[in-house]
Amino acid sequence: MTLVTVGMLVSAFAPNLAILITARVVTGVGVSATMAAINTVTAEQANDRRRDLAVCLQATGFPLGGTLGALALLVMPDLGWRAVFLAGAVLSMVLIMLVLALLPESFGFLISRRPKGALERLNRQLVGWARIRWIGCRNRLRLRPVRRRSIPGQASPGPRR
Repeated sequence: MTLVTVGMLVSAFAPNLAILITARVVTGVGVSATMAAINTVTAEQANDRRRDLAVCLQATGFPLGGTLGALALLVMPDLGWRAVFLAGAVLSMVLIMLVLALLPESFGFLISRRPKGALERLNRQLVGWARIRWIGCRNRLRLRPVRRRSIPGQASPGPRR
């Protein structure tokens, strides 16, 4: 998203065609990287029941954003094409802040890296999703089902007892 934001900002203020093309390439690389990662993040953060819907809604966001960008140019022709790029940069900056503030770390990251407070973060996420409760045992995490649902295999830290 940072590449998208920087590319859009440079595009909005590009003084010549060469810089505009370079900025659009940077934006394209950023969008491609985002598209590659967002499917995994969406599928991982959605619960089993709503996962398909979440991925479908996420997939419609990219073409919808492109369409709204083109429509914005028609609605505000006096501002010109630079305003569309500037609006895109501002929106992507807002999205970066929202992602940093609201998107929790993935289960796989918290379990494999075990940063400080990982167990508490896992408990918060799982209680919020009402899937299972994590119990810390010395240096290991152990699962105890609360409901008959399970989480994906990558969240299993070791053999179950």
